Amino acid sequence: MHPTVPPRVEYTLTAPGRALRAAVDLICDWTQEHLGHIKGARRRFDA
Repeated sequence: MHPTVPPRVEYTLTAPGRALRAAVDLICDWTQEHLGHIKGARRRFDA
């Protein structure tokens, strides 16, 4: 914590969190690639 007003805190990822980065990036890429299909499925479900 830093002695400022308002208080400020810095966070960093742990080694396991950094190791997950590649997997999360792949999931994000997959989501972007299939976003049109996902939105269409949501519209059909909500109809």
